[in-house]
Amino acid sequence: MSQKLDPSNQIFQGRFGNESLVFESGEYIKDLSYLNRDLKKVIIIDKDPRYLKKQPNNAIYLSEFKGDMADNELYELLPFLECKKGFLGG
Repeated sequence: MSQKLDPSNQIFQGRFGNESLVFESGEYIKDLSYLNRDLKKVIIIDKDPRYLKKQPNNAIYLSEFKGDMADNELYELLPFLECKKGFLGG
């Protein structure tokens, strides 16, 4: 999704894929420490809080996209991300 929202990589500096999942306590969760970055400068956008138990304070939760082309929730987040870009190190 980040490729469509930010094709020139000016807002998003990377994607967090399945390679960053860890199996812990019987479930897969995302671990931002995999990124080897200052977590004060990392935001993760996800639809499911179950995956972000390790760093919940870094998360922004959005509703699941179900194909409704009128769903602008992620696009509406862009002004916030743009304003935080300098703060987050972008």
